[in-house]
Amino acid sequence: MSDEPTSSYAIKAIKSIVSYLKAMGHEVIEDAPAIDIVKLFHFYYTTCLVETGRNLANFKDQSDRVLCKALGDLAWLSYKIGPQISAYEYSGMLKDQDILIEQNAKFYQNYDLFLTPTTISVAPKQTECALPQTLKNLLSNLQSMSIREQRDVAIQAFDNTYRWTPFTQLMNLTGDPAISLPVYETINGLPIGVQISSLKGNEYRLLQVAKDFEEHGLLKTHIVSL
Repeated sequence: MSDEPTSSYAIKAIKSIVSYLKAMGHEVIEDAPAIDIVKLFHFYYTTCLVETGRNLANFKDQSDRVLCKALGDLAWLSYKIGPQISAYEYSGMLKDQDILIEQNAKFYQNYDLFLTPTTISVAPKQTECALPQTLKNLLSNLQSMSIREQRDVAIQAFDNTYRWTPFTQLMNLTGDPAISLPVYETINGLPIGVQISSLKGNEYRLLQVAKDFEEHGLLKTHIVSL
């Protein structure tokens, strides 16, 4: 996973909501689920490779190929690498998913909600999301690599993309509900949100929070001219 730092904008967004919640009488504690983050991202990336690769297997041209130029970089990687991941490995990861869900459930025994940034900063430009040329060169030589080398390239490519959104994968894997609310904006008027999540079955709590934020004028929802 990437070690991209969280921007001052995202930190200010969190601090503004923490201050508001405390002023409204809520107890806010700095804490996080006891999750192995490196293992979490490895699981998430492997799931993406398998699931996306399986879906793309049905979309081939007349020569029984999926063309690289017709896909995004991560989709192409998934198509090439996903089918090579063994059922044995994937089955073990499904067991890890059960453990992850259990760990997250224990966290929510002590807390009603979990507050994080939604992204590390404002929405990036398309050029900022593109893979660096060194990685693109590796993609073009994927066929000559061992499966281990291909997996390493995939990790680098996923890291490059998901460095903008390192806070959402936990909910993607556990299935716990989450909502992103735009509560802060930069001096240029660009919005940035906070993510609030809870245990399965507590979706109503997220809607209650969203309604409360809206009624107190905390949501930055106007359209900005760029």
